[in-house]
Amino acid sequence: CKHNIGGSKMLTVNFCNQSFEEIDLESIFKNYDNYQSSYQNVCSSTISERHLYLKRFFNWSINKLPRRKFISLSYIDIRSFLNFYCKKFPSGSLPWLTHTLRSFFNYCYINGQLKSNFYPILLCRHSRKLVSCPEILNQEQIDEILDTVERDSIGGKRDYALIILLLYYGIRGIQLRNLKLADINWNDEIITFPSAKNEDRLRMPLFAEVGNALQKYLLEARPDVDFNHVFISLSKPPHPLLTSSSTSAVAAKYFKKAGIYFDGIRRGGTHIFRHTFASRLLQHREPLKNISDLLGHRSLSSTMIYTKIDISGLRHVIHEWEE
Repeated sequence: CKHNIGGSKMLTVNFCNQSFEEIDLESIFKNYDNYQSSYQNVCSSTISERHLYLKRFFNWSINKLPRRKFISLSYIDIRSFLNFYCKKFPSGSLPWLTHTLRSFFNYCYINGQLKSNFYPILLCRHSRKLVSCPEILNQEQIDEILDTVERDSIGGKRDYALIILLLYYGIRGIQLRNLKLADINWNDEIITFPSAKNEDRLRMPLFAEVGNALQKYLLEARPDVDFNHVFISLSKPPHPLLTSSSTSAVAAKYFKKAGIYFDGIRRGGTHIFRHTFASRLLQHREPLKNISDLLGHRSLSSTMIYTKIDISGLRHVIHEWEE
């Protein structure tokens, strides 16, 4: 069942006639990862991130389509999965999901494992809709979260440093995961966060509480490994936190311990700290352009969603802007 379009020889495992319950996902990943790194120059962190979304798709397929052959996958199946995904997972992760599936299905199609690459149904429009207010934490909730962290334990020292960074700088999860030891300039008290979404690297002062939390983690709790990433897993063998789920799981753990709910649901990820950071700047009358720059937004329209939190603050920043 191999098309071998363009003489492709990227595939060493043939799984098109296997049912979803028969498929060896690790073998598929091994081939697909090699294709991504060798033919598309995809970095290792992106490859790891795509594993997360592909596992969600295959887990759903094993549950809903256990005896369906992979090559028989249809547009109706993909639509059903997307409907399921939109109900269960945050809408902000949908672009990542569709991008991952487009790449993977196209890889399968050119290697004869699928009859279609399903491209039309996987076109995700990146619309910025000011539909709802972002979820944020108030000061009492922040205090409750920090109080639940066991700062004397190995894991607690790491998690406290991680949360403090999110609270003080409002960085994206990927910037936290890609932070390297060399990005912390202890002598000049400067911390530089990696770029994300094509923006410039973010250079910020190293605040005392942040520096103390990082120092305690690095000297007393971080494993002695060759990786230069700041944050390392607690599991063995130790490895950098490379996927969004790894850092979101840390945040969700402390939301749960603090009994914090959003819309009646106990959930949350690192983005909630980012929302909180932006809303606090707005409440302190920080000009909207400055907030946009600190968040790394390419357009002010991306920052405008936070103005729904504080109307009085919005009036102030608009007045400053007009002047």
